[in-house]
Parts: sequence; structure tokens; C-alpha cells
Amino acid sequence: MKTELRRIWARIDLQKYLLRWENTNLVEIPHSFFDFEQRSIDVGCGLGAYIIRESAIRPKMAFLGVDKSSHRASMIENRIDQTRHKNLFFAHTNIVPFLCQFPDQSLDEITIFYPNPWWPRKHRKKRWSYHPLLTKLASVLKPNGRILVCSNECFYLAEWLEAMNHHPSFSNYQISYVGPARFEQPRSHFEKQFVSRDMILGEIECVRRDLT
Repeated sequence: MKTELRRIWARIDLQKYLLRWENTNLVEIPHSFFDFEQRSIDVGCGLGAYIIRESAIRPKMAFLGVDKSSHRASMIENRIDQTRHKNLFFAHTNIVPFLCQFPDQSLDEITIFYPNPWWPRKHRKKRWSYHPLLTKLASVLKPNGRILVCSNECFYLAEWLEAMNHHPSFSNYQISYVGPARFEQPRSHFEKQFVSRDMILGEIECVRRDLT
């Protein structure tokens, strides 16, 4: 696995990958998102369970959910409007070109709950541990910012842990937690489903630790 990951990392080019969106009207970052000093993005936010709850608990942090599903977009927009939380935002778009609009060191938190595991080997490059966006995920977080990934697939977590430990862009990151998923209430609709089936769920948290 380590050899395969490194071989693919050496070949991928984020700028070349972004060319597929060069003729697309990109969704803009909500302007007032930057009115908050602390900022979090939930990738593939689904129906927004995590960001809706956390925006109430942490009112000084801005929470932005990103999801490309047209089916879920109108539902989450309605749910967000009903909360009337000023620190809660949503973007109906693909995370790849969207995240690349953010300045480096502009986020405090990135969460990725139960991403598509892309089981077939031929689709493995779509997994986050292989993805061209890895370099941006690493650079967009502030010092002491964290990236949190949860999955119900052991192989997926193992690949992600390998990426965090060995991808060059994450050399200034430390693994702060590896173990069972930590939650009092399910943070996504997938997590709720998995809990009801008594599935084993895992979580990996990494924190940026720049040398001063």
C-alpha cells in the first residue's frame, strides 16, 4: 500500500486536475464566512447534522457545509434557513475547485464523515488518501487546525493514516487521535444508520503543528 500511494502521489498534479473545471462557473465562498475568526468546513455535509448542531454549540466559529448532491441541496438549505444561525453556511458544489479558492492557512477545521470508500480497485484514486486535493487540504489549515476523518471501513482508515504519516504535504502534521469514532449523538445520517446496525466506526484526527 505504501509503495502504491507514493507512486500515485508522485504523478498527480492538482493544477492539471483543476482544468476539468476551467469552463465552469465556480460557486463563490460566502462573503460573511470570513467575518468569523474561526472557520470550519464539513466536506460532503449531507443533511447538515454536524454543522447545524455545532454552529449552535460554537457560535464564534463559522461552519460551512459543502455537498454536491442536487437531491440534498434544497433540503439542507431549508434546514439552515430555519436555524437562523448567522455562523452557518452551505455551498452546493464540488469540494475540489471550491476549496482551492480558499487562501492557505484560512481554516481551523475540516471534517470528512464517512466518505464514499470507492471499493473497486480501479476507483481507488478517488479515495481521499490518493486524491490530488491532499496538498490543499494540508495547506488550507491554520497552525493547530485539525482535519477529522471518520469511516466504517478499516482499509479506508488504514490508507488515510498512511497518507497522514507519509504524504510530503503533511510533514508538519501530527496524529492526535486514532480509534473508535467519538460522539454522543450521530454527526451524520450515515453515522446514525451505522450505529443502528451496530457497525464498528473509526476516526482519525490530525493537527497541524508548524515549527516556530
